[in-house]
Amino acid sequence: MKRRMRAFALIWPLALAACGSVQPAAPQLPTPVAVPCPTLPPPAPWAMEAPPAPSLTQRLRQLWQESPLTAIAP
Repeated sequence: MKRRMRAFALIWPLALAACGSVQPAAPQLPTPVAVPCPTLPPPAPWAMEAPPAPSLTQRLRQLWQESPLTAIAP
């Protein structure tokens, strides 16, 4: 019993001091400022060109490409 009273007597002032202490205020963050987005320059002329037409070999490969629906599993 005396051990408990002694422990209580040691912890009680510490608990009271911690509860009575003032917490520091959170720092104020700066307010964000609205800024308009800059306009982007037009793309380069080479980027606006159409891609080259596929060659005959490329077109045949696309036509005769084996699809998963027609493939026969070994």
